[in-house]
Parts: sequence; structure tokens; C-alpha cells
Amino acid sequence: MENTTTYSVTQKAFGKFTEYRLVNNQNGSYVAVVPEYGANLNQAAISVNDQVHEILMGPESYEALISENNIYYKGSKLLPFPNRLNHGTYSFNNKTFHLETNEKARGCSLHGLVSDKPFIVVSTSADNNSAKLVTTYEY
Repeated sequence: MENTTTYSVTQKAFGKFTEYRLVNNQNGSYVAVVPEYGANLNQAAISVNDQVHEILMGPESYEALISENNIYYKGSKLLPFPNRLNHGTYSFNNKTFHLETNEKARGCSLHGLVSDKPFIVVSTSADNNSAKLVTTYEY
């Protein structure tokens, strides 16, 4: 059966994970998200002059995502902080906080805490106006 809405949300296996693809069925633009691995934005493509152009090309396999993402952080959520915290330490409101150091060679906390954590899919929806994937992370 042909899809009759402008937008759609599809799912496909991505190794041990599931990739959700939000698609504009009229022009082929899409984004692909892997919720179980930091809700990683794995791919994105836009349509320009009736041609689809990939603007974010993430890893094409589960194995590549697991091994490359912690090097390049392409498409990752860098929450609650981007960049590095020296020795995993920061101060806020006269209180000092200590985080896990995940860049051992430099002794830093690098690019937040959720880039490889599993997000839960709350809902998906699509109609003639939009496609939506709602995720949450519980810590």
C-alpha cells in the first residue's frame, strides 16, 4: 500500500539497535536517529532542486557506530556540556562537582554524559505537516 501522507516514520534494524527514519515522502528529505545509542542523529539529507543531498553521513553499521562515535561524536548529543571538563571537575553556585573522566589520556570529561546512553522512544507520529520522534533519557 502506498503511503498517502506527506511525512512518515519508519523503523529498521541497525545491528542490536533500531534506526528511526523521519521522511518527507514528497521530496525524499530525511533524518535517521538511533535512540538506543544517545538518540544519535545518524544521517540527514535535504532536497535541493529535486535532488536529495546527504548533509550528515553517520556510520553505516552498528559496529562502526559503536567504534567510531566515541572518537568523532558525529550526530551525538553533547549534554549537559560540550567540550572538556579538566579532571571532570566544575563549580556552580560555590559547589564543586566531579564527573566521570571518559577521556583518560587527558584526564577529562569529554562531550557530556549521554552520547552513548540508551534513550527510550516515547512516541512517533507523522501526518501531512510533520514527522515526530519523541525520546527521553532517564538517569
